[in-house]
Amino acid sequence: MIFKILPLVAPIIIFILVKLAKSYISSVLFSEKKAKSSNEMIVCDECGTYVHEDLLLKKFGKFYCSKDCLNQ
Repeated sequence: MIFKILPLVAPIIIFILVKLAKSYISSVLFSEKKAKSSNEMIVCDECGTYVHEDLLLKKFGKFYCSKDCLNQ
């Protein structure tokens, strides 16, 4: 009896295992990206204002707080 049901259930079990593996891998990859971001404040090379690193503009290895400082 079990041997007759096994060919029907095996693809479902494999499908579920693949979905769980994909979910686990994607959660690991996205959690690493979140861990890399920090709350560091960096000073603008033009005006001296401290700006969060996510908002900085970078040109020629220098950091700027806005387009106005970047173009001066």
